[in-house]
Amino acid sequence: AVNHLAPFLLTHELLPILAAAPRARVVFVSSGSHVQGRIRWADPGRRRFYNGLAAYEQSKLAVLMIARELARRLGPGSTIHTFAADPGLVRTDIGQKDRSAVVRWIWGLRASGGISAAESAASVAWLAIEPALEGVTGGYWKERARIEPSTRAADSAACRTLWDLSARLCGIA
Repeated sequence: AVNHLAPFLLTHELLPILAAAPRARVVFVSSGSHVQGRIRWADPGRRRFYNGLAAYEQSKLAVLMIARELARRLGPGSTIHTFAADPGLVRTDIGQKDRSAVVRWIWGLRASGGISAAESAASVAWLAIEPALEGVTGGYWKERARIEPSTRAADSAACRTLWDLSARLCGIA
């Protein structure tokens, strides 16, 4: 809900204001973890057999799919451009929370190879302000370069289905 439905609903609520602006950008934060993600259509809230990592991967896939679908719905002539950003592996202590000693150790090793939060934030913010991106929309970006998303993220029919499901879950007619 926090990783996917919150940005979906916030974007929906802001669309009239964004549309009134001469130009606007929406930057969704996804993750390379979307590649392992799968939308569990019959149980999107993962109430059965909950797994935190699988839920995270699903949510990051969903964010990327919604960014793509919003770009499609707005169309090529829209003054609102959308982007999905992979912030990269960031050196934080997020993996240290309520985990076993082994998981904390593995996270520490993994995060040590990451970039600083400032570097990551600068790369994501670049999508919101870079003049050269005027007219570009719907892409998936990492470290200021457009990259290809997973095949699941590029499935147009699934993106439309997810949009409709998200709207229903948020109470949007």
